[in-house]
Amino acid sequence: MKIKKRGLFFIIILLVVISFMIFLSISKAIAPYLETVGAQEVQNAAARIIKNSINTIEIDPSDFVEISRDSQGQVTHIEYNTQKLNEVLSQCIETAESSLLAACEGQRDPITYQTYYSTKIIAQIPLGILSNNVFLQDKGPKINIQMKTLNSVKGNLNIVTKEYGLNSTLVEIDVELHISMAVIAPFYSRPTEVSVTVPIILELIQGIMPNYVTTQLS
Repeated sequence: MKIKKRGLFFIIILLVVISFMIFLSISKAIAPYLETVGAQEVQNAAARIIKNSINTIEIDPSDFVEISRDSQGQVTHIEYNTQKLNEVLSQCIETAESSLLAACEGQRDPITYQTYYSTKIIAQIPLGILSNNVFLQDKGPKINIQMKTLNSVKGNLNIVTKEYGLNSTLVEIDVELHISMAVIAPFYSRPTEVSVTVPIILELIQGIMPNYVTTQLS
């Protein structure tokens, strides 16, 4: 009787070890796909959340860009209020960070009031993708992909001016945000960098942009 129990125990241990080795082999085989597809899914998810969050911020261009003209209506002077711009940059960073943290935890977004991923799963990769067969690549069990923030959101502002039409200038102020995210799957975790550029001000100015602009610091 004891021999039978020992034999059964040995078989169970052997099956567990074999199953574990098979799982590790599958994880190793799918790792290259996770590095590309998984990273892209995290980048797309984070970018969508950040853009939705920032788009809720109400911005009046006249608070940031002041235009002076001469008696003939030509643009003579443009000022960018950096104090106001820095304030809105801080607001964008805080807003994006709050939304990302909520999404990673499967919670309701405190900014947009959406719940993006209630199960924390942002995507699923089917094991059939390992077959390299177009008919099987969406078949089989699926590996769940999650994401996690690894540091705080960092950002800066970019000001771009360009001629628009015959006698107009388009002023575009973009917020550029950067954050490190983790691509998480069973027995897999790798960092990926996410960079998102969101236009926050688009101002069409009638007249040619002067050769110089002034930045107001206070």
